[in-house]
Amino acid sequence: MTRNGKGRSKYRFPGPKCCPSPPLNKAVVNACQTIGIGHSQMSELAASLEMPSLSCNAFHRLQTEVGTILKNSAFDEMKKAGDEERKMALECGNVDSDGIPMCTVVADGQWSKRSYKTKYDALSGVATIIGLKTQKVLFVGIRNKYCMICQKYNSKNIKVPEHECFLNWTKPSTAMEADGVLEGFTKSIEMHGLKYNQLIGDGDGNTEFPYLAASPDGLIGEDSA
Repeated sequence: MTRNGKGRSKYRFPGPKCCPSPPLNKAVVNACQTIGIGHSQMSELAASLEMPSLSCNAFHRLQTEVGTILKNSAFDEMKKAGDEERKMALECGNVDSDGIPMCTVVADGQWSKRSYKTKYDALSGVATIIGLKTQKVLFVGIRNKYCMICQKYNSKNIKVPEHECFLNWTKPSTAMEADGVLEGFTKSIEMHGLKYNQLIGDGDGNTEFPYLAASPDGLIGEDSA
């Protein structure tokens, strides 16, 4: 750990002169996000190791940068998975009357907390679509009912400053899964040049039923569970 002239901390790893030092600051912030801790916990850990810590502002700045990197990386991987599924569908001759390749997908939802079948009030939910043949993620739909910045300023009756707001859902938490998967179905051609013609789910009617009634691009979901 070193400090520059402005008093800012930076983790460094002394590597070979021919190779630049890896971005350990970002690696540290990414590790904190992975295990579910924030700046305060990271500072406590650094203090126990008798190391200077990143400032709060630096931590949050790197948190934003790491989030963008992860988002772009995830999108690239989903595009690659779609290319594989499309190639397999074409090789098998699994195409519709317009020549658009089709594939079977598996879909399920996850929430930020367990309901224990009684309390369905999670503030965040994620719906994931996976290609059956590649077993790789093709789409992730995220739904959030809470924005920390909006909540902070609204609670004080202060005008909310311009920021990247993640609040995109105001309906019941139980509907997050179905809406997220439906978004993936409607964007399948745009993202991958694919149609999802069969859906394998876990038998949850909240997930399967919407696709039987909503197929804006001729996308049909069939519960094959």
